[in-house]
Amino acid sequence: MPSMTVIRTWPKLRFTLILVACISAFSALFLLLRPTPGTPALALARDIARGEALTSAHIRQVYLPEDAVPRDLIPIDSALPERWAGEHTLEGTVLSESVLAGSALGRSLRKDESLISITLDAAHIPPLEAGDHVDLWGFPESCEATTCKAQRLTRSGRISSITVDDTSAWGAAPLARIDLIVDAAHTESVLGHAGTGTLNLTLTPFPTQTPTEQTSSTGEKQDERLQRVHQ
Repeated sequence: MPSMTVIRTWPKLRFTLILVACISAFSALFLLLRPTPGTPALALARDIARGEALTSAHIRQVYLPEDAVPRDLIPIDSALPERWAGEHTLEGTVLSESVLAGSALGRSLRKDESLISITLDAAHIPPLEAGDHVDLWGFPESCEATTCKAQRLTRSGRISSITVDDTSAWGAAPLARIDLIVDAAHTESVLGHAGTGTLNLTLTPFPTQTPTEQTSSTGEKQDERLQRVHQ
């Protein structure tokens, strides 16, 4: 009889249904809890221009393979600026400290490079923009009346970003805050001269040498005469 057949097969059918439900639930839980491969990062969800308001609509979370993680990657819970300080930046750009500072160069630092920040009197440096190449010079702390014997500290440093603070105290010259990429071997001497106020820079043409050729020549100490500007 059909009804007797259903009664006899129901325990097996019920067991099968419960088993299928358990397997489905386990699979869904496994997919939900499975860690997403890669390092979490923040990236631009759309293009953004200099000075544009930075909102949540501009940001999305992505996962990066190990070899694509920037050295200065910001944590995904970092506080972001209200406005975009850098140049026009494309959708998909991963947010790092150098990107937020307006630097495209900082994302591609080599192992023998350092990104440092220095502050100089804006009235005593040439007009600079991100991407410019400069030579850095160190002066002795005491000089003659009109000249100083300067020493080239490093060649072809790269300007990553520059901002000029026009809100200095009344009567004081504006200060230029410069993010600079230099040979890592010269970081200490550059920061030392910057700290004592005996650092200056000169704008140089875009180098034609390869990075290896540049760094091999920067170790040579050269004494040259530069006219020091006095206030």
